[in-house]
Amino acid sequence: MTAPTRLDLDLMVIGAAKSGTSTLIHLLEAANGVTPIDAEGELTYFLHDAEFERGPDEAQRKYFGAAKHAGEVRFGKSAGLMYSPVALQRLHEDSPSVRAAAVLRDPVDRAFSAYLWARRAGAENQSFADAIARELAGGEISLPKPELRRYVDRGEYARHLVPARELFGADRLQVCFLEEMRTDPYAAANVLLAPFGRSVSAESGVSTHANQATNVRSQRLARLIRSPGLRRGLRRVIPARGRAAIVRGVRRFNEAGAVSEQMDEATRALLREHFQPCNDSLSELRGRAVRS
Repeated sequence: MTAPTRLDLDLMVIGAAKSGTSTLIHLLEAANGVTPIDAEGELTYFLHDAEFERGPDEAQRKYFGAAKHAGEVRFGKSAGLMYSPVALQRLHEDSPSVRAAAVLRDPVDRAFSAYLWARRAGAENQSFADAIARELAGGEISLPKPELRRYVDRGEYARHLVPARELFGADRLQVCFLEEMRTDPYAAANVLLAPFGRSVSAESGVSTHANQATNVRSQRLARLIRSPGLRRGLRRVIPARGRAAIVRGVRRFNEAGAVSEQMDEATRALLREHFQPCNDSLSELRGRAVRS
């Protein structure tokens, strides 16, 4: 059999992080005839230079195990993809007919959720108010793991979506909001499944609440879980599904109950004012009003 020269994806969920992308992909993968990725939830092939340089054959084995067969529908998720024009171009060249889905969220709430995630991952030790002030002053770029700390930048959706719209066109870029998806998550998933003749129903039993924020017992352990060195070591001896199970188990062990921290009203008002022009631009791009 001829080796694959591309992944040939049918649908890619391109973002945004902390906006319900994990819930959505679980719903999509529960549909009949859909192949879930054989990895740890994120298809990072287009986003990470070193992985992309290893080529599609290795990515094929990592994410799907085998070449695509006739009639197969392939979905992937990379919550950071919409923020990288280079990665979007790679996706477009690999899968020219792919449909892209951007799941967005009230940018103020998304910023706070991303902050809580960074705390859980051991990458943030300041208060939310201080972290926002730091980013607005340009200070986050000199910190480790800056991609986890761009709470404001990654809620400025319109400017990040322009390259995706130019590449895929308005007819193949679906933009939806977590707030809408919460009303009927199965309907939201079925809008994306319809072009492929697939559907999913509530009888599938898929959880519609993924990656909820929690406190952690140890930030040191949280950082270790995300360590590239640890992941490389596990990759040498444990298959992808086994690695994912180990990471999930350690994360559950390190969880210490629900987060009780709240956003203060002054910071909320500051972010509301900052995001208003961005939301107006997104309304124009989407053709529908964005709640502020």
